[in-house]
Amino acid sequence: MWEFLKDILTPCKDANTTIVSPENARLMCYTSLFFFFTAIYAIARGYYLYALMPIIVLFSSLNYWRQPTISWRRTLDIIIVCSSIIIMSIIAFGNVHELLYFSIFFSGVLCYFLSYVFYKNNDQDRSTFMHGVVHIFANLGLILLYSTRLPYPLIKM
Repeated sequence: MWEFLKDILTPCKDANTTIVSPENARLMCYTSLFFFFTAIYAIARGYYLYALMPIIVLFSSLNYWRQPTISWRRTLDIIIVCSSIIIMSIIAFGNVHELLYFSIFFSGVLCYFLSYVFYKNNDQDRSTFMHGVVHIFANLGLILLYSTRLPYPLIKM
């Protein structure tokens, strides 16, 4: 577990070397676009401030995957995603779909770890595929929460 965290946070020696091929980076940009549609759904439901979260994740993800190197862009993306996970998990507690949300969440976490294992075994295509599935699970979880009455009505404008 600690090696995993160390690998995520330690920059490589050559910060100009991309960690995936241009084709796989493009695929990650495409799956990142799901966050745009999730934000539109939040806006359609009247959750304008909640829509900021997938929009910020979208921009940080696109910023990173346009040139996926171990750099400040990756660190920023990780910080934004982790912050979003914490905020949405707090919101999910007590929600009518709490169990389903966390089932989706932990399925995404499992896919992330599988992506990491594939990456460490130099299977870039499977790693990218599994990380794309992480994006899909994240959006499904957000859409599920946005489909309900969220516990903080003051955030709804």
